[in-house]
Amino acid sequence: MTRIRTLLFGLVFLLSFSAFEKRHQAVFIEAERFTNRGGWVVDQQSMDVMGSAYMLAHGLGAAVADAEATIDIPSRGNYRIWVRTRDWVAPWQVGGSSGKFQDFLNGEALATTFGMEQGQWHWQDGGTRRLKAGETQIALHDLTGFKLNALRLLLNA
Repeated sequence: MTRIRTLLFGLVFLLSFSAFEKRHQAVFIEAERFTNRGGWVVDQQSMDVMGSAYMLAHGLGAAVADAEATIDIPSRGNYRIWVRTRDWVAPWQVGGSSGKFQDFLNGEALATTFGMEQGQWHWQDGGTRRLKAGETQIALHDLTGFKLNALRLLLNA
């Protein structure tokens, strides 16, 4: 009898996990995998700290061209957008932020301006967006031309 209960419990657990998986979708994008890098470059100086390269836009004061990619959204839903980034000048406490950028989904900017919250690498919340299943265009848009970066993007429903 105990063996049957254990098997039933295991089966129920697996089925509930499967149901959770279908309701909660995540799309993970490493920024350096963007197919069109525009004026952004792949920088590896923090690989020992972050475990990955990241995209860097440094236009010496002039905004660089957008980095663009096409991602596949597995199912329609409301997705929260997270961007792993940092404010490069924050450790010096000089005020302001030189590395500001925006993310665009299907040509529409998110309300959040990225790259101006913290001096350490962190996940910055970009808010939520209703997305359809299938291809979605994503772009990183430089606002300042000075030392801005994006490491990873995560969209989860």
